[in-house]
Amino acid sequence: MSSKRSRHAAVLLKSHKVMIIGGQNESLLSSCETYDASSNTWTLVANMILPRMFHSATLLSSGKVLVVGGNYPNSSACEKYDPVSNIWTSIASMSTGRFLHTTTLLSDGKLFIVGGFDGGKNYWHSCEVYDPQSNQWTSVANMTTQRAGHTATLLPSGKILVTGGVAGQSILDGLSTCEIYDPALNTWTPVRNMSTPRFQHIAALLPSGKILVAGGISAPFSEAYDPTSNTWTPVTKFPAFVLQNTATLLSSDKVLVTGGFNGWDQLSSCAIYNTPTNTWVPTTDMIIPRSLHTATLLSNENVLVVGGYSSIGSLKRCEVYNTMSTMWNAVEDMHAARCEHTATLLSSGHVLVIGGYDEDLTREYLSNCEIYNFLSNTWSSIASMFTPRSQHTAIMLSSGKTLVTGGFDGSTYLSSCEVYDSKYDVWTLVASMSKARAQHTLTSLPSGELLVTGGINNGYYMADCEMYDPSSNIWTPIMNMSFPRHGHTATVLSSGHVLVTGGDNHDDFSTSEIYDPLSKMWTLASNMLLSRIQHGATLLSSGKVLATGGNTLPVGELYDYSSDTWTPVDKTSSERFQHTATVLLSGDVLIAGGSNAFSSFSSCQVYNASLNMWTPVANMLTQRYQHTATLLLSGNVLVVGGADQFEITATVCEIFDPQSNTWMKCDGLNDQLNGHTATLMSSGKVFVTGGAYFLGYLSTSQLFDPKAMHWVRTVTMLSERFQHTASLLPNQQVLLVGGYNNTALSDCEMYNVSSNATTRVANMLTARFQHTATVLSPQQILVIGGNDGSKSLSSSELYSVSSDKWMSVNNMLFARAGHTATLLSSGKMLITGGMNNGNYLSSCELYDPSSKKWSVVASMSSPRVYHTASLLSSGKVLVAGGYGEPLGEVYDPSSNKWSPV
Repeated sequence: MSSKRSRHAAVLLKSHKVMIIGGQNESLLSSCETYDASSNTWTLVANMILPRMFHSATLLSSGKVLVVGGNYPNSSACEKYDPVSNIWTSIASMSTGRFLHTTTLLSDGKLFIVGGFDGGKNYWHSCEVYDPQSNQWTSVANMTTQRAGHTATLLPSGKILVTGGVAGQSILDGLSTCEIYDPALNTWTPVRNMSTPRFQHIAALLPSGKILVAGGISAPFSEAYDPTSNTWTPVTKFPAFVLQNTATLLSSDKVLVTGGFNGWDQLSSCAIYNTPTNTWVPTTDMIIPRSLHTATLLSNENVLVVGGYSSIGSLKRCEVYNTMSTMWNAVEDMHAARCEHTATLLSSGHVLVIGGYDEDLTREYLSNCEIYNFLSNTWSSIASMFTPRSQHTAIMLSSGKTLVTGGFDGSTYLSSCEVYDSKYDVWTLVASMSKARAQHTLTSLPSGELLVTGGINNGYYMADCEMYDPSSNIWTPIMNMSFPRHGHTATVLSSGHVLVTGGDNHDDFSTSEIYDPLSKMWTLASNMLLSRIQHGATLLSSGKVLATGGNTLPVGELYDYSSDTWTPVDKTSSERFQHTATVLLSGDVLIAGGSNAFSSFSSCQVYNASLNMWTPVANMLTQRYQHTATLLLSGNVLVVGGADQFEITATVCEIFDPQSNTWMKCDGLNDQLNGHTATLMSSGKVFVTGGAYFLGYLSTSQLFDPKAMHWVRTVTMLSERFQHTASLLPNQQVLLVGGYNNTALSDCEMYNVSSNATTRVANMLTARFQHTATVLSPQQILVIGGNDGSKSLSSSELYSVSSDKWMSVNNMLFARAGHTATLLSSGKMLITGGMNNGNYLSSCELYDPSSKKWSVVASMSSPRVYHTASLLSSGKVLVAGGYGEPLGEVYDPSSNKWSPV
């Protein structure tokens, strides 16, 4: 095209040319152009009268094009284009200004306009019809819901199906609701909701008469609507891939991978590669989903994640991962939002963040820089670079100064380089590279020289390489790589050679090559198993290189220089954790959902203790983990909340009927949540509290009535809580204990169902989350282990309801969090597995309330954390799943033995 543009409109003309209309570049556009596929040429045509974006364009039966609304000062204005005369003409304005609306051409030649947004705070449910013959607008019946960014599909019946959209400026305001308009009756009728909220998605009428809805913000998968049965059916998910993430080598020789982009959304998910076992295990999600960020290992062994891009734009937000507690904590925001910046650890232990860009309406490229003080968790602005730049490289020299090379300033690819001296807060220009480039690599060699490889310059992918000598301030071109590439990696091996992998060469590719600094020659190495771009490559203590992520499936592979071979990293796909286990009235145990390092599950299975057998049962309607599953008085199981592998938190709940082996969707929650609690009350209702969602932690609670199949919002807790516990007392009060909301909590509160109120009760002696709480008697609750935000805990404490006091009891023999606690028929408490400061445990111990003593019992066959433990009618305990462990086993207290399932 002649102009870069986004948020434009496109329409197929009767001449079979494609007309592109308006949009946005650095400003709103009125320009238009047509594409002729037969000659593969673009031609400028007449400009619109007004610039606009987020407008609609519709081909009329006359061959003319009608443009409606859009985001500009007068968004009610409309105009008509005649391709024959190449002239735009103003026509009657709508009664309401709007953009992100829909326009549907009806069978009678009229245009039906639905909903939209006024650019301020108003989302519209109003609709109007345009008659091209009379040049008049007529208001028609309003929708039942205000919405913008929705879809409108003309059905074969002549009715219009409207799906989803958004009614606010947050991802949480996305809509799953749908409705149908009948032009003959001028009425709207709500129809079945989609399975998940979505907006700015697409909808297509299939030959079968069904409507396919795909993608959209907050919904990376597809579903199909059948108007005859008023039902939605899930469609196979898009293939998963992850790029624009980070990989950070921890001192434990593990690798932390954070966030990234999966083709449709930014991710908050994180995983750790365990070198000795060659396996992946997920760890706690970041607070904010992001890609194009940086992750820096601090001198205190924690990891600082800075900036990046999310659905709300470029980020100032920063957070720190505690490698001991495996939790994320928000720290002070940067002064500037930025992505595609660099972050360099200085000799002082502070972190220097340089440049990048702010993805606002104008995409501002940045020369400003700032330093993070890890001791005070604060940011300080420092001197700016001479040149704004992103997609540059930065590296600390042996002198303690920081060298920045190349990049892109928004209009020009750069060859310039500059050095920052943190001692004097001064930037100094140094010699420029011989070639301008961005998305290249900069690698420090054992000689002290720096190697630059590849990159991109004005669409030209580069094989060019050069060497910089800081002592002489001279760049010297060297032998080119075998392949041009950008978005690749360069890793110095233990031998001093440099391994270059993957990247983009008009297509992402798997090639690798090795540079020998002594001979100054490149030689081809074995190809990676998978093509990768914008991936990570980490040198392990073994001398092998771990390649992670990139524009491919989210699995890793290892390179061994001695044998020139790549081997896959175990994906541990058969495991599940953060699932639920529910003992049914039959005595069988239902396992539902969960996740592994890369996927969430809808699959379920039932364990039959008498046969010692697993049997698959019907899948849930929604994939989820960190949900709850509650056995109702009817014998059915209510599943609530959770999240899937795409970080979408569920509002959909569903009920499993063991007799018919079917799942049924029930009325949606009032909140998106995971990591919450669900407690069955004597009334048969289910009390749900707290949890977390996309933007933070929840203090809300709600009550589900299985008879009415309806949710009602109840009291607001006194504290936001996530990964807390809720214990039902015989008097039908619920004790809410601890949890996490950016810090571990010691505070507790009591919910009284009769008064629908919570009351603050005594604080625990130790703040904790990921603990267990067990009712030993009507007056006593035992809380065990957990995490205090910096370490796993061995401490236990006992709460007395009558005295409202906490009392320490003997410590466990092993500190642990994410374990299970099962009250045996003997009255003793069995503790299994868990995590001790990042190490997974197979050890188990027994607590005797009468003697208040702990004793070691037989260990499980495998370490487990975030597993489940279920007391069987035989008095035995079934343990299922957990990180890295797909199998189950059964503990017999009488023989103190574990048996495989």
